Amino acid sequence: MVKKVVFLDSGLGGLSVLRSTIELRDDLHYHYFFDHKNLPYGDKKSDWLVDRAKAVVGRLIQDLDPDLFVIACNTLSVCALASLRSSFDIPFVGVVPAVKPAAAKPGVDKVAILSTSATGNSEYLRGLVGDFAANKKVKSFASEDLVLLAETIFLGKTIKNLAYDKRSSVESLLQQVKLFQPQAVVLGCTHFFFIKDVLLDYLGSDVALFDSSDAVARQIDRILPKKGRPKGKAVIQVLSSQMMSAQLKRSISSVNLGWEWVFSGCNV
Repeated sequence: MVKKVVFLDSGLGGLSVLRSTIELRDDLHYHYFFDHKNLPYGDKKSDWLVDRAKAVVGRLIQDLDPDLFVIACNTLSVCALASLRSSFDIPFVGVVPAVKPAAAKPGVDKVAILSTSATGNSEYLRGLVGDFAANKKVKSFASEDLVLLAETIFLGKTIKNLAYDKRSSVESLLQQVKLFQPQAVVLGCTHFFFIKDVLLDYLGSDVALFDSSDAVARQIDRILPKKGRPKGKAVIQVLSSQMMSAQLKRSISSVNLGWEWVFSGCNV
């Protein structure tokens, strides 16, 4: 029987993880849940995130009966993953900010970590820095407005399409990162995969960017046994907690993975 994998994020960030996974494994059934009505997760309290994650995961397990659940969001992973694993009898894979490979890159002395507030303030991230980058100069920069920028860029727009206060916030933060002069930047939010070009324009093309999508895909590959590609049309089911705009559906469908995107709602 073909194994089912469900991805969960507040928005489109987890699509970067889904893309890496499909490139590695074309023998699985994929479902992606957008919790768009609660975008972004990064400004929410930890207790709320745990309760929300349990509600969504419980409902999707009931409806889809998946074999593995991917928490394709750094914020939700650092805040809720441990609770989810203790609450549900199903394998979970979370997203870990790529501090270890960034700090290990030859020639790196300064590491900047871009994240949401919840991830940036977490004990989990402090533990990663202590374990893998204690001998480096590390500075964390948190911004929910970068998440909104990623959603904007994904829709084919530019930073100029952000509201003035949001644009000013993003530009101020990126200027602070540039003044820090890092050799490596950790993308501690899956959304930030979609603003790599913007980041390199601001910070310089010689800055190395690190994200976790490929590492998560490899972990999924280790957990689920390989099968042959399922017969019939390859479909990714996309579910959302609120109605998705036609523009968003078109933008998602333009992510050419060789699979068909099918959209539906999910009242949770």
